Amino acid sequence: MMAGSESEDAFLYDAILTQTDPHRRVMVFSVSGAVHSLQCEHAGSFSGGAVGRLRLPTERHPFVFQIYADQRLRRWQEIDDKEAGRWGWRIGERKFTVQWGVLPGRNGAVITRDTKRLELDIPNDFLARCEQALCDPQLVLKAFISDLCSLSSQFERPREDGYSNNGPAAIELANHYFKQTFEATQAQLPVRKRRGRRPKSQQSGSIRPKSVDSAVDDRQKATR
Repeated sequence: MMAGSESEDAFLYDAILTQTDPHRRVMVFSVSGAVHSLQCEHAGSFSGGAVGRLRLPTERHPFVFQIYADQRLRRWQEIDDKEAGRWGWRIGERKFTVQWGVLPGRNGAVITRDTKRLELDIPNDFLARCEQALCDPQLVLKAFISDLCSLSSQFERPREDGYSNNGPAAIELANHYFKQTFEATQAQLPVRKRRGRRPKSQQSGSIRPKSVDSAVDDRQKATR
């Protein structure tokens, strides 16, 4: 999950889950010496000692705890490049930067932004359908593209462009739809015959010209 802009990022980084009580649905975090005790219905889904980024619940945002794919990962603000929109991180002695808001994957793996802009007029019917389902139209389109192309997971190897597949089942469904709707249709189109005359040697009923030696033999036979 990414914030809308760097200034809107409300996460606390390198948060450590120190205690978890599934029965009381309580999770306790330690962040830079501060302690945060929170109610969470999914407290049993996390293991104590996990490190990640934490967003405390507010009127605008719900509680979020995202575990780092690589538990050695830590924020390193000393090398932040705000002009380029890149944040500093470290794993052990290795320090590196990635696009702000992106959590590096295992061993700090990140796929750099690789996109092209495509302008597209969207029918209001589609927008209305998304509104009824309380879905962001952009997220719907990005999700289908991610599943169709089996783009990498945001957890293991995140992409700076934000694309990420939704699992094997979603990938299979997206590819089945694409094949049935587009590839199957293309296969049913008749193949146009190539226009143009064939070489005389390949035309029906054509006579191949005789060689010089054959012509001489024919003249000798005629004089006998």
